[in-house]
Amino acid sequence: MDSHFRQIACVLINHLAIKVEENKNPDLIDEDVIIYVNDRHGKTTVFDYSSSIRNIFIGMDLSQALSICPEAITLEADFNEYNKLFDAVLLKLSKKVERIENVSLGKAYFDLTGYAESFGGESRLIANILDAIPSFFGSRLGISDNKFFAYCAAILSDSGRAMKVTEENINCIYKLPIKTLINDSELLRDLNLFGISTIGKFLTLSKNAISSRFGFDGIKAWDIVNGAGFDPVRLNRLNDNVSEQACFPYESSSQEMFYAVLDSLVEKLCASPVVRGRYISTFRISCEIPEYATWEKEIVLTPPSNNAIAAVAALRRNLGDISLPGLVERMIVTASGLVGEHGIQSEAFLDINEEENGKNNRHLIAEQYLENKLNSYQDVCKIVDVNHKHPLPEMRFIQIPINPYSKHIVKAMNIPKLINVKEIAGTPVCLVISSRKKVNVSVHDEWKVDLWWMRNPAIRSYYRLTTEEGVCMTVFKDMKENRWYIQHY
Repeated sequence: MDSHFRQIACVLINHLAIKVEENKNPDLIDEDVIIYVNDRHGKTTVFDYSSSIRNIFIGMDLSQALSICPEAITLEADFNEYNKLFDAVLLKLSKKVERIENVSLGKAYFDLTGYAESFGGESRLIANILDAIPSFFGSRLGISDNKFFAYCAAILSDSGRAMKVTEENINCIYKLPIKTLINDSELLRDLNLFGISTIGKFLTLSKNAISSRFGFDGIKAWDIVNGAGFDPVRLNRLNDNVSEQACFPYESSSQEMFYAVLDSLVEKLCASPVVRGRYISTFRISCEIPEYATWEKEIVLTPPSNNAIAAVAALRRNLGDISLPGLVERMIVTASGLVGEHGIQSEAFLDINEEENGKNNRHLIAEQYLENKLNSYQDVCKIVDVNHKHPLPEMRFIQIPINPYSKHIVKAMNIPKLINVKEIAGTPVCLVISSRKKVNVSVHDEWKVDLWWMRNPAIRSYYRLTTEEGVCMTVFKDMKENRWYIQHY
């Protein structure tokens, strides 16, 4: 480490949305709070939640979250306010330090090199930075000579305090889990097989041993934790980037789900007023994964592009056969480095653009027709197969609006609905539609699903039923909740 010559800081604000709401209403501070987002189709999902709540995740259906934490207070998310407040924090910090890299909502890096003397010493510099961040955020500040060590220091620091990692206390990061350093799921699995669960255990291996056992990715991780190389803070021009985000309908590490959501977010970015008529130089993709460090990837486009099809093709080429380190809750895609013109032909994609634009125009006409006919807004969606062999029907397909201006991003299909069932010895015999209407049924097939290993285990008994009128349907009993559901697929 050469911390005498270089100072990088990382600021972390965990559960930013919750903290904003608690600041507005102090009565919420000691309560369990769930912040939700409600789309125009009536689907309500979790956006953020109090750190005291367990066993729920971002993107979970609100009704399911409330069945786990029934006494929680629910609030609707205010995305504009959350982003505005964090942007205001960065803008205030930009008055003190010039080079700031906005990574995601609640996380940023900045270069402090050479600033200590002008502030009258390092202690006063740190105090000035912490003072620039409202105390209710409970921000954590980490300082070191590179991004990774600064990030580790921020994780280890106390709320509202700063921690510095130097040569003298570098061993403090050794107790952090190895997933703080490594995102690759296959490499993590291999390391766990060797009993390597922390950064400290990883460093007990020699570079040659890591090279022979874990290859290039292992060496790359070894170089990072040993301070080899330097990843500079990339200057973000404030208010010169734009982000789109989407909660996955359920936690998933599926490559198909990843690319389906990524494609949709890139299309929305390219259609946004900020980008329209300009060209995107850089995309940053961030995936929030429970109990893991945020997975991030920054991709520079050469040449810059303002065309969604060309941008998606370039991102897919760069990412390739991607392997995620865990189950993703939410994806955030940020477009930055916006320029007013491009230098190399974008006409290479002209033919496909015309074809796709024609399709999209037909879909938009269909949307307008449906809206006029039904007197309500209707998205025209494409159906994406993310895992058609999954035991749970609601995890097989998703639907994504084709219109990039739609407020909706991604929606699960085949969602089960609660139903009242009369059973005898555990077998359904009658569906209770209302107090006056009951439908007798007979069972002609049954099977069980026991996905005990999932983050939210699914243990179900499925029945294929037929009514006296010959109508077929599928119901299941959730053995954990002791509730019945009907599921159309």
